[in-house]
Amino acid sequence: MRESKLLAFVLVLLAAWSQAQREPTYCGYYTASQIPVIQNHPYLIGSISPQVLTAEGQMNFWVEFNPGRGVVWEYQPYPVVRVEWRWDTFQLPGTVPGTSTSYTWKTNYNPQTGSIAYTMSLPITLEAQGTYRLMASGAYCYKPCANCSPVRQYLSLDQYGAAFIPQPNATMDRLLMLLNGEWRRNAQSTEVFVVAPNLDASLKSLLNQMATGAFVNCNAFGICDRIPPAKIQRFLTDVPNQFRTLVATGRLCGGVIPVCYEPQDSRVYDIGPKLGAFGVLIASGNRRDYIAFGPGLLTGGSFYLFEGPKGVGGMLREALLFALMEKQGREVR
Repeated sequence: MRESKLLAFVLVLLAAWSQAQREPTYCGYYTASQIPVIQNHPYLIGSISPQVLTAEGQMNFWVEFNPGRGVVWEYQPYPVVRVEWRWDTFQLPGTVPGTSTSYTWKTNYNPQTGSIAYTMSLPITLEAQGTYRLMASGAYCYKPCANCSPVRQYLSLDQYGAAFIPQPNATMDRLLMLLNGEWRRNAQSTEVFVVAPNLDASLKSLLNQMATGAFVNCNAFGICDRIPPAKIQRFLTDVPNQFRTLVATGRLCGGVIPVCYEPQDSRVYDIGPKLGAFGVLIASGNRRDYIAFGPGLLTGGSFYLFEGPKGVGGMLREALLFALMEKQGREVR
């Protein structure tokens, strides 16, 4: 019995000694003797062109990767484009949401330099407005000299592009589509601010739904899907009677067994001075802000519309609030 215990102890000591003698590894699994002396450093460069697109057109992505000489790789860089649209987030290479269109990198190898060039082009339409992020990364190891310790290095590429297209002659149907889409997808983060003496009937009808929330797709048992009220709606006007139906400050209540859900926070303010036949609407959704202005908001005709990243409408909203409310803004009940 003593001999077996002694043998087990010796085996444990031998295993520990063997582990201690094992060479350290670099870049995951290379020992120092397996790592060469560097001859040429790798490089990774790339660009998005144009970086800012303000009209429908094409966005081009370019990356060049040179693996260098005299290095070992833990992982080599492969470029991807992360895309954030109004309601979709996806990655290229891959398929564009809502279509069967797939985009891949075109590659070109240069045997003289050993570098690989990646290129990809994407058509930009009104529905492709958003941000584009070109990314790639890699890690490698080398020795600066024959007797030097191995060194680990990283390569990274991170470039941004954006496409936001002003529409000087936007239609009411497009504004309704944008507002309705934000409300149905992101009601709890949707905010609307309006300065106008009145609004087109179709726009006012949608804002009324957004103010109160809705139960939709009800089945035979009275069970419905619920769309909460918009987080905030503010209407500044000199004709408060035109907006009284948009005042909602209770809660969304309903269901087979009536239950009250999210708060309603839609208010109207009488600012006194005449505004004239002109309207301004600033809406903030989950990822985007929308700025619309012109007489078309009242008449249903065309108007200026800009869709931009979230926050772009904030300064304009605060400036209008300050200018119109500081003296005589009065909430309408």
